[in-house]
Amino acid sequence: RQRIHQLQAIASIRRQRHDFAREVRKDNMSLFDVLLGIHLLWYDSDPPGEIIDSWKKHIKAAKKYKPASIATLARFMRKQEYSAIGDDQFRADYYCLGCVMDEKCGAEIVLCCLGAITAAAFKMETRIGSSGKRFYLVDGNGNALSPVNDWSCTPLPPSLKLYIWDRPSLVRYILSMLFLYAVGSDSFRYINTIGSCLAEIATGKDSLEFLPYPYNKPTDPENPLDKTE
Repeated sequence: RQRIHQLQAIASIRRQRHDFAREVRKDNMSLFDVLLGIHLLWYDSDPPGEIIDSWKKHIKAAKKYKPASIATLARFMRKQEYSAIGDDQFRADYYCLGCVMDEKCGAEIVLCCLGAITAAAFKMETRIGSSGKRFYLVDGNGNALSPVNDWSCTPLPPSLKLYIWDRPSLVRYILSMLFLYAVGSDSFRYINTIGSCLAEIATGKDSLEFLPYPYNKPTDPENPLDKTE
């Protein structure tokens, strides 16, 4: 009976992954749902309701600031003590929305996403941009928030060229960072979960045949490091 429950859980996680990848490919999801889906790919046993409750508390706190501009949003995020990790820090938690809201720290790109969905809750339009290693949350007037600079709000210099991220690109980037972490920590489970999702988003198929041994069967069992025919 325990084995049956395990198989059912695996099948449920796989369906969840397929559904998420399919909706990302269609670009049918809100940014909040994208971030929630990514969190649940990594922490598949976390109840979604707990993350949603954290989000509701976050928005309730934001209402006291009445963020009608990117500057007031910056004050709120600063007051909540959200901080960006250093370039030399790397953990999966920094890319999972629930952990970021609980721990008040995360990767720049996820903090920008959190800022963007907070702004959207108050009818503010923002975009997420990057230049080099740095990520910014930008409004329609050319002002930018920088999580790594304590949420400073400054006009964008005319010479600064930003790459603007759409939702599918954000998903691929965040999942790629989680995949990199999985490989670095040698976690076969998460290499399979995150890698399969990335592959399905890119190609419509969740095959990981492109990965080398030991993540796939070797072409030549007597020489597993040789992938050539």
